[in-house]
Amino acid sequence: MTIEEKPTPTQKWVQKLTLPVFIFSMLFMVTCANRAVNNWPSPWNQLSITIACLFPLFLASFNNLSKWLKGKKIRSELLFILIIIILGILNVAFGEERYENFKGMGLFLLSGVTIFTTTVLIVKSYKAQSIFYWFCTLMLLTIALNSFYSPLRFNYLRPLFSNNPIPESVIVTLLLAGPLLLLGRQKTTLGRVIIIFFLLLGAASIVAIQQRAAIASLIIMIILLGFLIINRFWIYLLCAIITISISFNIKPELYKELPENSKKFLKVIESIPAVRMEMYYFAYHLIKKKPWLGTGLWAPLSHHLPDYKGSNLVTSKHDKRLFFDVVDRDNTSFHNILLCMFVQMGSIFAITYLALLGYIFFKVFQNHREPLTSHSSLKPLMVLFFGFFIQSMFLDTLMYPDINFLFHSLLGVLANLTNKTHDTLNGARD
Repeated sequence: MTIEEKPTPTQKWVQKLTLPVFIFSMLFMVTCANRAVNNWPSPWNQLSITIACLFPLFLASFNNLSKWLKGKKIRSELLFILIIIILGILNVAFGEERYENFKGMGLFLLSGVTIFTTTVLIVKSYKAQSIFYWFCTLMLLTIALNSFYSPLRFNYLRPLFSNNPIPESVIVTLLLAGPLLLLGRQKTTLGRVIIIFFLLLGAASIVAIQQRAAIASLIIMIILLGFLIINRFWIYLLCAIITISISFNIKPELYKELPENSKKFLKVIESIPAVRMEMYYFAYHLIKKKPWLGTGLWAPLSHHLPDYKGSNLVTSKHDKRLFFDVVDRDNTSFHNILLCMFVQMGSIFAITYLALLGYIFFKVFQNHREPLTSHSSLKPLMVLFFGFFIQSMFLDTLMYPDINFLFHSLLGVLANLTNKTHDTLNGARD
């Protein structure tokens, strides 16, 4: 029987500092990352994001370095991370527009898999997870209050942390994890009522932001939660009423109030399904050209238009012309994270990254067979990830550093909840 060495005073000090630094980094990334990328001068934008993402990892690794050097077992997820980083370097080396690709891939890895590793190392005790959940809940309340206050102040919805309401609706969806995971930890009726109120406020803010993909994912998440947790018929009736009200009441009323220019724009929007179909075929064309390492992030898609012959799926000349106009405007996005990964990051990178997700989710279902107390947390978190997946089919979600940070931090929490060796599954209360 081996006796573990006691931590030194420096290690104790670093250990106390690690979680507050991580929470502060999370606050910075959610509130300032998008503005830093788009508005701050170089190199301060890259430097600030790099410090926010790497400094918590440095502190977390400081306390774990001695264990790794002494031959302690390294978690399998971290081996996936190492392979993903190597593939990211290869993507930059062989992709187009290397400097832009370097910035895009660096931002993705820093705010993504790096944060996953940091969360796995830091947010593993019951206390650390509770602090993380409460912080997500406070951020959710802040955005929710703004979604109701800003229309009264400015006569339109003004996103709080982003210039675009679409990614803000995704952030709200991810932040719902806070109250969802806190709900199972409440021991009093009053505590559960307060948390449920926070959940309803967050759901209402998604409706107030008025993004179709977010509202659709919210409805599906409610149905799944009702099926997995509540298991009552009334939840389906409620969702049907919400769907009907959104489809037949809210949209026509909003349409009547729009100016003529906006109504003309909505007519263009009607062509979006056809344009998306053409974009999918265009993505298939690019995958055939560069199947393994991809074209590179932030590289203009218009470079590949000259040798693209088009598909037979879209026959309308108007829709075809709209597709070429969209791609020709220095567009670098497919508005679909799976297409982005397979086309721009490469099939090897995409398959490896999806294998990491599959490994974590497999552990969820594997551990679900056993009567572990953490399963009350696993179900709502898995439902939340499913809702996020729906929104990711209409947006390059992980290309936004704030969304990428939140998603991978929640993924790290999920990995810790499914790991039997952590204190969470033993009911520890550090």
